Amino acid sequence: MGNSRGALASSLGALNAAHASANARAHAAPNSRVGLIAAYEATVQAGVDLAAEIDALAEVAAAAEEDLALAQDELAAAQQSLATVQEDVTVAQADLTAAQDDLTQAEADLQSALDAQAALDETATAEEVEGAQTAVNDAQSAVDDAQASVASAETAVADAEAAVAGAETAVTDAEADIAAAQTAYDEAAADLAEVEGALGEQAQNEVTALAEAANKSLSPEVVAEVNDLLGITSSVQDEVADLTSDSES
Repeated sequence: MGNSRGALASSLGALNAAHASANARAHAAPNSRVGLIAAYEATVQAGVDLAAEIDALAEVAAAAEEDLALAQDELAAAQQSLATVQEDVTVAQADLTAAQDDLTQAEADLQSALDAQAALDETATAEEVEGAQTAVNDAQSAVDDAQASVASAETAVADAEAAVAGAETAVTDAEADIAAAQTAYDEAAADLAEVEGALGEQAQNEVTALAEAANKSLSPEVVAEVNDLLGITSSVQDEVADLTSDSES
């Protein structure tokens, strides 16, 4: 074990400066071995911060994507509602047209009954007079009913048209929500891509920073020992191990 530790200390070379205390690293001259170790430590910490930022941005992007999907669902529902109430308007207008036709016919029937009543002369029997009056009364009742039906149909049309206006507003609002959600998602995705791009260079940055403090070639074992001495963990340790393995070969 002692020989192994001694061999590792020997392979560290100048990187044994990592034994310096945190206070010493904080106050070391930038170009000194300890100062360069401190710079490496800061580089590793920057990677840790980037990884944490990526996690946070990934959550933001995921939430924005969920909001976008919800807004799209709401738009689809609003469009379906609009289509339904537009059909209701068509039906209500058809009902109104039918009610108006019925009223026209009822008014014509009433006029016919009135004309027939007026055509009676003094020779008409009491039964004929009574029959004519009954026909007029029935025709007038039919006109009254038809007028009520027209009024009801007009109300139905007005209600349906109001529902269309409300549904159109809901569609417009949903479209605005989608635009806002899309913008939020695009911004979150762009921020995430930018930070991920920065992290993509992190392993090389760490190797470069440590190499500047070293006087011997780096290896995964040397990097691991330095990090252990400093009490740090790289966010890209596998990539750093690959790079330092390549430098050995």
